[in-house]
Amino acid sequence: MSSDKPQWPEALKSFVGRCFQEADDSNRLNVESALKELISKHYKQGDIWTTDWNAIGMEALAPFLDQEQQKVVIPLDKKRKAANNELGKPKDEKSTDNDKLDKRRKRFEAEFQNFQRKNVRSKNDDQNQLGPIIGKSTQLEKRYLRLTSAPDPNTVRPLPILKRTLELLKSKWKSEKNYAYICDQFKSMRQDLTVQHIQNEFTVQVYEIHARIALEKADVGEYNQCQSQLMNLYNLGIPGKTNEFLAYRILYNLYTKNTSELNTILATLTEEEKQHEAVQHALQVREALASTDYYTFFQLYLITPNMGGYLLDLFIERERVNALSIMCKAYRPSLDTTFVANMLAFEDMDEFKTFISSCNVVYDAKQPDHILMRDSMDSVERRKKKFSVVDIKGQI
Repeated sequence: MSSDKPQWPEALKSFVGRCFQEADDSNRLNVESALKELISKHYKQGDIWTTDWNAIGMEALAPFLDQEQQKVVIPLDKKRKAANNELGKPKDEKSTDNDKLDKRRKRFEAEFQNFQRKNVRSKNDDQNQLGPIIGKSTQLEKRYLRLTSAPDPNTVRPLPILKRTLELLKSKWKSEKNYAYICDQFKSMRQDLTVQHIQNEFTVQVYEIHARIALEKADVGEYNQCQSQLMNLYNLGIPGKTNEFLAYRILYNLYTKNTSELNTILATLTEEEKQHEAVQHALQVREALASTDYYTFFQLYLITPNMGGYLLDLFIERERVNALSIMCKAYRPSLDTTFVANMLAFEDMDEFKTFISSCNVVYDAKQPDHILMRDSMDSVERRKKKFSVVDIKGQI
């Protein structure tokens, strides 16, 4: 990560601040310990900058506390209010109230700074103790197994072997298309790179290839893990297909409706990035969705560069239903099915028929190839409710 970046995201600092503000002397050590474990977990997962810390509450600390600690720590707000009442907090003396507040703020700031220093020092000590291992295995193929203890150098492949493995996997994917096998092998490669602390252009290449394959097979969870790690590697200044994957990130956040992350991306775009073809396309898709310009959206869908089309495929049905809903309100009395299919960017009429059937539209009895728009509105609106929540398996 570049040196001009803060140690933690601002939203994470705010979350830690909220936790410490709600803590008191009886539970502060438990809160601090749980926070360190939570942050360490996300740091190792590589998603510390992509997690929506503003949406996380105190319940996130629960997995790192025993049951008795949870009873004390999680309902901190109620306990704090009760403690204030027992202390006889004055309700009509503003100056006294502010003096409590000032002490609490100063105590929090001091403890937060101390927490950061100890967390970074602890992380560095752990890394110095373990250090990177040097693999000795010459086996090209190896199944992925989650580590439950320190890795054995005899089962870890060094960089030269991993490079040969990548070429083998690329060839096998091209000829066999066995995703279960390929995904398992790539995860094993990523693990070998991680335990050896290898972060270079080859590492980026492994994650980029795995991300593209996961996209092709609509494995959103695996793609998201690769995407998160690539962000960390790019931030270290390691070169790769940064603009290609920046465009994917924009489209991915349109799919997940992650407005907060999307705004962060837009705010940090450079002029050079904005001029890249794939990034420009992704920004145009965002603008079309923001303005409910479904005609432009579907035209852009047909000309998506690189593998962005696979990301758009994840939510194309949602946007088709949204567009059909608008059409039901805008057109009277009916529309020809061929016209509707063209507007929604269907290139296969059988696929269109399956889609339109799922919306339970009403056809004109006099013109069987025409849809009665007003009569179809209620069923289309019911269909829209299916897409009110995005469910992404494996998303962190």
